[in-house]
Amino acid sequence: FFFFKQKTAYEILSGLVGSEMCIRDSISSVLSSAIVQGTVSVKDSRNYNEVIVSLTPGKHTAFIDSKGHFDIMDVDEGTYILEVFDNKHYYEPVLVEVNKKDESFYVNATLYKLKPAEKTRRLKYPMSLSSSSNIQFFEAEQPFTIMSLLSNPMVSMVGLLSLIHI
Repeated sequence: FFFFKQKTAYEILSGLVGSEMCIRDSISSVLSSAIVQGTVSVKDSRNYNEVIVSLTPGKHTAFIDSKGHFDIMDVDEGTYILEVFDNKHYYEPVLVEVNKKDESFYVNATLYKLKPAEKTRRLKYPMSLSSSSNIQFFEAEQPFTIMSLLSNPMVSMVGLLSLIHI
């Protein structure tokens, strides 16, 4: 039996050329598109291979490496929303603007305003993103009490009808 070091998706992607994952091996495509870079701070070190970074709208997706670094290749000029998908933590969306000036690409990143009253906050580039809260999928079950039984409308209706019937 052979034992190999397990590679992350990011390590595999960096070694591929001309694959189905839209990694191109041509100088012209590198010069005609931008690279969006950054790091995601993952609190659980075992969770890094489950985190996906995506630019919407579009087909630009990347995985993070063991240090939290990501590179989204082949990004055309335009405005995108960068989202980090993690099962355990919530990350604020980021508005990413890719501009081309004099054959060079410039990337501007600001936190995406979900409410119009919120202030915009510009981020340094390459971006450094951290989670704003934990995601909780389930609520804790409330313990049984007599008051919860009496506050049930069906129980009060049965009680009222039994009083009327007597």
